[in-house]
Amino acid sequence: MTSTEKFARSCTDALQREVPEPVEAVAMLSRVGQTGTDALYFASPLASMLKGRQAAQAAGGLPPRVAVALTATSIYLFDAKPKGFGIKVKGAPVVWNRASVRITPTGIGNCDGVTVELLDTGEVVQLENQRLTGLDGFNAAFYARLAATAA
Repeated sequence: MTSTEKFARSCTDALQREVPEPVEAVAMLSRVGQTGTDALYFASPLASMLKGRQAAQAAGGLPPRVAVALTATSIYLFDAKPKGFGIKVKGAPVVWNRASVRITPTGIGNCDGVTVELLDTGEVVQLENQRLTGLDGFNAAFYARLAATAA
């Protein structure tokens, strides 16, 4: 089992414990520019805080790093941090109706940007694929599953 597969299995197991329906796929996303915000903290904590506030607004108030669980009817977003070959999930999830969400790659930020449109409310959320060292393509199964059901 590759490190990507091991991490995906661990994340799926952790999220399945929190989600009341079967998890079809998982992804790790972050606010646009989160890596830069983290790095900026060492030079200027105040500048990092201000940049983080702007990113939080663009991300609809979501936490800096988000573990996403895709189910047949919903998309669950959890505050999560990588921990070893898995994640630590914190707090209650944000839950979106899967049928009323459109996810589009945007190419913004240092990583691959993602625009999430909540069709029920008209809200637009900017996120990016979280680059995990050694785990290239981690989110690929999530996007493939999402695309397969959208078609």
